[in-house]
Amino acid sequence: MTQLGQSGADALLELFGRTKVVIGVVHLAPLPGSPRFDGEAVEAIYQQGLDDARSYLDGGCDGVIVENHGDIPFAKPDDIGPETAAYMAVVSDRIRRELGKPVGINVLANAAIPALAIASAAGAGFIRVNQWANAYV
Repeated sequence: MTQLGQSGADALLELFGRTKVVIGVVHLAPLPGSPRFDGEAVEAIYQQGLDDARSYLDGGCDGVIVENHGDIPFAKPDDIGPETAAYMAVVSDRIRRELGKPVGINVLANAAIPALAIASAAGAGFIRVNQWANAYV
């Protein structure tokens, strides 16, 4: 994974080979353990993620970022279960191995620690933490 302290341009150059990139966002269907999971076969969720990633890359994207977008309403970071990390790591690893392009991780909403764990397990090159502060009701 790209090291902290690098400038944004240096990190992009190291990961993608250039400094201006387009990253497609793979929105996973609801995962087991999330409120909207309806029992869909996990292999179907993996395949949908892989198909979406392939479409982005075939369309010219330089890489993808995988998100648990279907897990609405999003849990607080400390309440995200280990199953989310496990399933996201598997699909992200499959995307990286099969398609050979940079993969990133964003665990919604705002779950930096699970994102780092998933990225490490899946060999992903970067994470996104899109909210530094958040209010929960």
